[in-house]
Amino acid sequence: MSLERLPPIKSGFLNHELSGLAGFWFTETPCHAIITHLAHNQPPRKNIRGQSLIARLEPKQKVMFTGIVAELGIVKGIQRSSQAGMLTIAASQVLSDGNVGDSIAIDGVCLTITDLTHDSFTADVSAETLRRTTLGSLKPGDSVNLENALRLADRLGGHLVLGHVDEVGTISGWQDEGTSSLMRVSISQEAMRYVVYKGSVCVDGVSLTISNLLDDGFEVALIPHTKQVTTLGHKRVGAHVNIEVDLLGRYIERLLTYPSAEGSSIDMDFLAKHGYI
Repeated sequence: MSLERLPPIKSGFLNHELSGLAGFWFTETPCHAIITHLAHNQPPRKNIRGQSLIARLEPKQKVMFTGIVAELGIVKGIQRSSQAGMLTIAASQVLSDGNVGDSIAIDGVCLTITDLTHDSFTADVSAETLRRTTLGSLKPGDSVNLENALRLADRLGGHLVLGHVDEVGTISGWQDEGTSSLMRVSISQEAMRYVVYKGSVCVDGVSLTISNLLDDGFEVALIPHTKQVTTLGHKRVGAHVNIEVDLLGRYIERLLTYPSAEGSSIDMDFLAKHGYI
């Protein structure tokens, strides 16, 4: 089958009836994505709006967000076991084009929608996620920041966010400055190495600009809009927040420290030798 006969991709799904098609395989090498479908002349699954669901782009680790919260969801229910849990969130805007299998960020944590209705969705939460994020402390009635996964055609309003929380930080200070507020967040020294003045950081799924560096954390300024449309406006000193540092810093560190084929890393001598400085 030629690539020209493949249905168009939209929002991570193949929305096409594939009438009479026996099946296809398509591999996207750069992100190791595999789309698989065997129709066998069976009608495709439908989502809650009656749209056909043929296949899903994978893997999840390539999904990205921007830290621009789409809406505030409300925790409707939590089911916990000894090893994992399941969250049900009431929402509206993020479900307008959502489907089972979509990735969604909840307070900055990338999860997969496993079930949805017209006004809510459910996501499984692994033991690792419960250990490393604040999701394990949520209770019914709590508000959470929600964001759909980034499409390639979307504007990058914040910064690139994976939804892979590095650690849980603590709000250590809060100072109102007119209608805005200055929030201080304490984090570990391990995370501080990736935090830079005027750089980006993701706090509970919100992309923020670092306005000041502290010995044990950083400060960010919250404008009235951010406080109104995210959960940060209701946080106070002592509250725990999910922290994801800028992924570009991690890639740069890896590049600078990983041995080359010759057994040496990139350092000042290497840069001088190759004419960069």
